Order: sequence, then structure tokens, then C-alpha cells
Amino acid sequence: MSQELLTLIVTHISRPVPGSAHIFFDMQEQPVPDYQVGQFLTLLFPDLGPVPFRRSYSLASTPGVDPQLSICVKRTVNGQASAYLTQKLQVGDILQALPPAGQFVLPETPCPLLLIAGGSGFVPVFALLKAALNRPGNDKIQLLLANRNAESVFFRKELQHLERSHADRLKVFHLLSQATATCEDELKATAHTEVRQGRMSNAWLEFWAEQVLGKQMPEAHAYVCGPPGLMLKASMTLRFLGFGADRLHQEDFIIYTPFRPEASQLPHATIALQFKNKTLSFPVTPGQTLLEGALAAGIELPYSCRSGSCTTCSAQLTGGRVEMYTHNSRVDSDATNGHIFTCVAYPVTPQVQLTIR
Repeated sequence: MSQELLTLIVTHISRPVPGSAHIFFDMQEQPVPDYQVGQFLTLLFPDLGPVPFRRSYSLASTPGVDPQLSICVKRTVNGQASAYLTQKLQVGDILQALPPAGQFVLPETPCPLLLIAGGSGFVPVFALLKAALNRPGNDKIQLLLANRNAESVFFRKELQHLERSHADRLKVFHLLSQATATCEDELKATAHTEVRQGRMSNAWLEFWAEQVLGKQMPEAHAYVCGPPGLMLKASMTLRFLGFGADRLHQEDFIIYTPFRPEASQLPHATIALQFKNKTLSFPVTPGQTLLEGALAAGIELPYSCRSGSCTTCSAQLTGGRVEMYTHNSRVDSDATNGHIFTCVAYPVTPQVQLTIR
């Protein structure tokens, strides 16, 4: 059974910052898929390494604003896929991908936004920013960007254009760890743009968020994406300020190795699966995840990160029980109303039924 794949033809490549690639795609004869701003594409690499693998990259494009799908990639240390995409990929090359997925999306109703990003974490945040400014409403948007210097700011010119065009709604604060004498001149788009040298601390972020949001704090939604240290500080501070899971949205680029339970504590299980209008059955041996069991049976379910973070492998449990293990937690399916991720889900009953839409 094969998955529905997108065929992407590279039409243009730009370099927003050193070591990066902003890659634009044409869909050939396929229609551009419906997608939500802030989602990602999972690219397939069947022959780039010793075994096939997949990598997910945030969409830099915004539906309704940008005519082409695009992703933006930053080279990472020992990253096979990022090295290929930033150094070897050429216009005319063809890539295959799963349809867009992900939950890092805007709320349906316009509201005040607090956007916090660092490095390439600005890619999905910039897409969200474009969408928020393009839809009806006059809600204020506060953007905090943490980078080394002006040259490491993704989409610098495009951001400055948005600042000037929406000066009444958008305020940008640049926090630079290695600022130079010219950084302020390079980044300051309007009189409201702030440029400071330093690193983000919990105390400083708390002060800044309270200052820029004020009475709008209880209704604001926060979006955070960037390096692990930034993500941790931001999430801790925002939770302290009262942002619950419904208003704090995070996109993590780091793939953590999930914990594996003892196989001796798990049963042999038979899985009944509703997928693509078919009823399928496959076994899962003790110590296998639902995804591993399906793949071993030749059933190609959607997946990407294999760590329980990207949501590509989402499924609905309709019978039986499973437990999900990430790198730092164990969650029973009863606690999630049956919403599970097959890549980290282990059957704890001999019979399990699930549906994937």
C-alpha cells in the first residue's frame, strides 16, 4: 500500500542567511494541496543514505499570500538532508513529500499574538505573521527575534517591509547575542523597532511580555519556535504568566529519542485498522510500536519524526488501550480520549482497533 505523495519540482532557490536555502516548488500537474499556515512538509529521501529516511521542514509559504509552496532549510551539523538541500539541490530537481501536516497553526478567531523565535525557528513564525497580518482584524502582534547578529536574521528585508506596511499592528524586538555597531541601522525598520544586545533570560522575558501585552495577556496566544534553550525558557516563563496549553503553541525542530518500555511487560497484539476506506489487520509483537508493526506488515502508514512530536502519524483509538512513550513522559490513551501517535504507541491489550483518516 503506498501513501499519497506530492511531486515537487524545484523552481527557485534563494539564500536568506549563510548556510540556508529557501526552496520554491512547482506541483507539476498536481494542484497545490490545501494546507494551513504554520504546517510542515515531510520530504522523502530514499537513496541519500544507507537506508531511506524522512525529514520534516516548516513551510515558509502562506496560503492566500504566496502562490508557491516553499520551505526554508538551515544546514545542521552532520545533517545529511540539510547538507543536500542547502549545498547540492538544484533548480529542476524533483523531490517527493507527504501532504502538509502539523498543529502549529493560528486560532480561527483573530486575537493578540506574541511571537517568539530564534534562528531558523522564524520560518514557520514568519508564515504565521504574514497570515495574521493578511486576515481581517486589527489585533496587535508582538514579535521577539533572538539571533546572533543582523546577518543571521531570516527574511530580514521581507520583515522590514511588513513592519513599515503594518506599523499600527506589528512591533518587532531584536535580541542579538553578538551585536555589531551597525546592527541597529541594518534592522531598524520603523521608530518602533527595538534592537538590543544580550541573551534571553526568564526574568527578562517575563518583564518584556508583561510590558508589551499588558491587559491583553489573558486573551493573547503565544507561538514559540527556535533552539532548545530558547524553547525551554520561553515555555517556562509563559506558563508562569498563565499561558495554558490552549494558548501556548510550540514547534520543536529537535528530534528526541523516545523511551522504550520493557518488551516483557507488553502483550502480543492484533491490530484492526481502518485506513483509506479499507479494513486491515496486522500483528504487533511485544516491544513494537503500532507504526513498526504496520510497516513490518507492509502497510505504509503516514509518519515522519518517529518521536511523537510532529503529529504526522495521528490516529484515533476506537478499541483497546495503548500507552505512548516520548523522551520524557508516558501517556495512557485513556487520558487523550483515544487520540494517539502510532510512532510511540505500544498496545497494552491483546486487541486494538484504530482509525487513520
